[in-house]
Amino acid sequence: MIVASSAASAVAAYVSALSSEWKTGVATEHTYRPHLKALLETLLPRLAAVNEPRHVACGAPDFILRSKAAGDAPPVFFVETKDLNDGDLDGLTRNHEQFSRYKAALGRIVFTDYLDFRFYSGTELVDSIRVANVIGDHIVPAAPGAVDPAEKLAALFSSFAAAGPLRVSSPSRLASLMAAKARLLAAAVRAFLEGGGPATAPLESQRTNFRKFLLPDLDHAAFADLWAQTVVYGLFVARLHDKTPEDFSRTEAAKLIPKSNLLLRETFQYVSGDLDGALEWIVDDLVNLFSVTDVAQMFLKKGSDPAIHFYEDFLAAYNPALRKARGVWFTPAEVVRFIVRAVDSVLKE
Repeated sequence: MIVASSAASAVAAYVSALSSEWKTGVATEHTYRPHLKALLETLLPRLAAVNEPRHVACGAPDFILRSKAAGDAPPVFFVETKDLNDGDLDGLTRNHEQFSRYKAALGRIVFTDYLDFRFYSGTELVDSIRVANVIGDHIVPAAPGAVDPAEKLAALFSSFAAAGPLRVSSPSRLASLMAAKARLLAAAVRAFLEGGGPATAPLESQRTNFRKFLLPDLDHAAFADLWAQTVVYGLFVARLHDKTPEDFSRTEAAKLIPKSNLLLRETFQYVSGDLDGALEWIVDDLVNLFSVTDVAQMFLKKGSDPAIHFYEDFLAAYNPALRKARGVWFTPAEVVRFIVRAVDSVLKE
């Protein structure tokens, strides 16, 4: 484990630890994770690098970086690891689907094979650095060039830690981000439910009620899809009607749900409470997005109710085929008036 304080000595200790593991000949991707966690928390002492295997099994990146100051702090950025010397950190071949999904849904993420580090802001590659090389049965620090690799790595991590949530200013971009996060959430809910256990009881109860009042044939996959859409769009509507734009939270969203809608209230009581960690990080990341997005101002000049009409944009980004199957098409008011006048005329004549 790394105990050094400076970037140079921290990275040197990290590379030495990797080399020791490499020499055994039996190390795997998971073997190196404790050393990366130690490096991250040495370079970023105010953040905790959370690596929870059960969360990863539900579709989370390998590390979620959160502030140590609050236990329920939203994610700051993410790190996805691959085996040492993976060779596809650009996500062109075997990593393409996963990397594309994460880049579309998450604000800032780092992809690494423990030697190379790629820093992404959304789909844009911000910078990259290689800190070590494999030479025979040793891993040695990369030779300093015009920029010292250790210092650059520390600077890149620090910039990600200080950058804050990505801000969104256009409805189309908001729809894309919401859709990408909904896809992550749906996959996580499905994996979570199929894993079974006592922790899934609240969701299973909701699935029973969804089947009773909405669709009787909801299996885990269909329920996960419907539940993810409900949560993501419900949070959007709550933020749209939020009268205290300076703050936003899962708890506040739940309070904004009408008491008359029992299904929605049950869902958001669960979301606002002790949400299982396999799902919590995605919801918190979405809340983080809404907290820095002035949704009401974004739709101020649209001239229609965004709570209704924006769902078409969201569903088009989330799943165009589903949009067509469910008939989610909103007709402009001018066209509706024309149709009404024409029908009225035909009926009178």
